Amino acid sequence: KASMKKLINSIQITTGRIAPDKRAVSGVQMLKAGMRRGSRSALDGAVKTYTMAADRLAGRPKRTVPLILGLCLVLATGFSVLITVHTRRQAARRAAIEVSTKPPAEGRAAMGLGLVADARNLLTEGDITNARTIADSILTTDPDAHQGLILQGQISIRSGRYDEAERWFQRVKRLRGGNRAVARTLPLILVDVGHQLVRGQAPASLIDLAVRTLEAANSDIVRAWTTDKRYWLRWGAVSIREAQSLPYDTVAVYLLDLKHAGSARTRRTAARKLGELGDPRAVPALEEARNKGLADPFVSPTAAAVLKEKFGK
Repeated sequence: KASMKKLINSIQITTGRIAPDKRAVSGVQMLKAGMRRGSRSALDGAVKTYTMAADRLAGRPKRTVPLILGLCLVLATGFSVLITVHTRRQAARRAAIEVSTKPPAEGRAAMGLGLVADARNLLTEGDITNARTIADSILTTDPDAHQGLILQGQISIRSGRYDEAERWFQRVKRLRGGNRAVARTLPLILVDVGHQLVRGQAPASLIDLAVRTLEAANSDIVRAWTTDKRYWLRWGAVSIREAQSLPYDTVAVYLLDLKHAGSARTRRTAARKLGELGDPRAVPALEEARNKGLADPFVSPTAAAVLKEKFGK
């Protein structure tokens, strides 16, 4: 949408220079309406009004011709991009409806051709409604479809309904081959878990889902999250690892807190924890914090005290 707004502004400026008439202004208004509603008819109307405005310029000096051509090119490009984005979601929804009306064999074949991938793309874009439409259609065709059940679990995660997600995953795991299906899909499921973790302190139900149902604590993805700069994702991963008594690099976690946490209290706590751990890897970061002085007046004295007491610096 931001790109389309820039496009409209560009068209308005260009139109004002070469075709300052009511038809051109109407074209801009119709393009805005089409962008808001994703309406093909509104966008078609915009093209027609610009064509009429361009026709009026036919008798003007030749120096306006390049501007006309440029305007037409920009408008055509923007029109194409908007229609592509709009029709992508509509196509996914139509596909879901079509699958729900087909015999089981055809439904499974269609699902194998990318319907689940389309639903996951919609889910990633935040379009939970249409993603659920596809998932419902898959399960209408085949109530035991592994990927349909897993997709419902992913939708529940994105919706913040973690107990419901657990039920979906437990249901698929009870089916033959279900455990393997969940294990194969785990990286995609963890995308949704990570999306929720970055939003704030993870509720116990989400941690429990990741640990007990998804068995993700030992995943390379979760292990990598423990050293991610994003505070809540990092500590969510730590909670997942700790729930299974799995190790993680505690020094690295607190170093990231000291360097990147927005809260002075969190940074001070990190400085103290690094002192307690006594790992020499902490010294450069503590010295950096100490040297900030008045630039970080609440943390600098703490870092200085830790360096003196724990590291003799």
